[in-house]
Amino acid sequence: MRLIDIARGVLVFVSAVALAAMALHIGLDVASKYLFNAPLYGTIEIVKYVYMVAVTVLPLAAVAAAREHVIVEVFTQKLRARARNRLDVFAALVTLIYLGVFGWACLMGAWSAFQMGEYQDLYLFDLPTWPMRWVFLFGIVGMGLVVCVQLAELIGQRDRTDHGTDDDGSD
Repeated sequence: MRLIDIARGVLVFVSAVALAAMALHIGLDVASKYLFNAPLYGTIEIVKYVYMVAVTVLPLAAVAAAREHVIVEVFTQKLRARARNRLDVFAALVTLIYLGVFGWACLMGAWSAFQMGEYQDLYLFDLPTWPMRWVFLFGIVGMGLVVCVQLAELIGQRDRTDHGTDDDGSD
């Protein structure tokens, strides 16, 4: 098993734990509200600043690895394998550039939030939010690593199709 597969599995596991914790937290909040007329304090903020970050961003690497992102193939489905491969290489490069810029901005934001000790004031207590900035960055980096591996695989396929026949049997 490749190291990237292990990292992807860890990210998905952490996301699944966050999802389960969020469901339990919300369930306890609802039960407490209706049974004791006393909802749990800060549930909305904790869901918003902690759980949702992990649930939405950490699985991005797994989604990319499974190639489950939305891809519109209306115009490309009739292309030859070589042309589709070149288009996929281009898309992977654009994705990496985007993730690089986005990741850099996330790194700067996470570092700044860490230095300031960023938190959300919930009146009864302070909820530190700076750690979730780093979690967000890990999700972006994970996706970037998967796209790098996919790009290498696409380039390897391109080399094979340039020296032989396309996958559809045509030259």
